[in-house]
Amino acid sequence: MRFHTTTAICSLVGMAFCVAFGAASPPEQKPVAPLDIESLLPADGTVMDVMELKAPPRLEELAAKLQQTVAKDPEWWLAHVRKAKPGEPIPYDARLGLSKEEFDEFLSLAKFRELTSKWAIESSDILYYDLKTSR
Repeated sequence: MRFHTTTAICSLVGMAFCVAFGAASPPEQKPVAPLDIESLLPADGTVMDVMELKAPPRLEELAAKLQQTVAKDPEWWLAHVRKAKPGEPIPYDARLGLSKEEFDEFLSLAKFRELTSKWAIESSDILYYDLKTSR
């Protein structure tokens, strides 16, 4: 159950960041054939880093407030996102669940996100990787 909760939270945070920082409404997605991960990985034992997007704790706190609001009224959220101008942050609205000051802080803190290595793994060790059992 933790995997599904984490996935949902990550999806909402990702959507919030994309929309807040200039992505227009999410594109319509077409079905894709399953990806054969093994064919993409080198078999020579190359060490790879599993990366994670880290945000300042305050940004995570504000994103959580935003996520709670989005979860309560996803139809309003999608309508609000669709009104956003391409390449610009979504406009402030009190229904976002953040004060105007918190919203401005949310936007300004996003530039402090960084990609960090979570752990390293050798490609030759990967036969099947199941995210449900990841560290």
